[in-house]
Amino acid sequence: MTRQRALEAAASQLLALITLPFTHPGVAHPPEWTQLLGLAFLLASCVITLHTWSVLVGRVGYARSRMRTDVRIRRQVVNERRLRRAALIYPIVTLVSIPLPPTWRWLWFTLTVISAVLGAIALYRLPRSLPG
Repeated sequence: MTRQRALEAAASQLLALITLPFTHPGVAHPPEWTQLLGLAFLLASCVITLHTWSVLVGRVGYARSRMRTDVRIRRQVVNERRLRRAALIYPIVTLVSIPLPPTWRWLWFTLTVISAVLGAIALYRLPRSLPG
């Protein structure tokens, strides 16, 4: 779960770094690859989330963990809820984003900035969420 969050957060930073100069509203015609890259990021995040969720649900807790049982169960429940919510949100956002015309530059710019901010917050909080 932690690796998945770190991967998504780092990928969102990289995506913002690459696409932000091309998606700001001052650009007359943003290239198509910026939208395709954003949609590919959403789809890849959805696939990674579903895979992580299936791995987490498939095993019976954290076997290698030294935590007490109640803490382990609570952490697994929180992780399952987070993955379930992400597994529902990613396809919805992807379906809503697909038919958007490239003339809606403000929306693409806003989505890119929000992705970058949320990724930065996730990377900042990551060391505190590590077990132990």
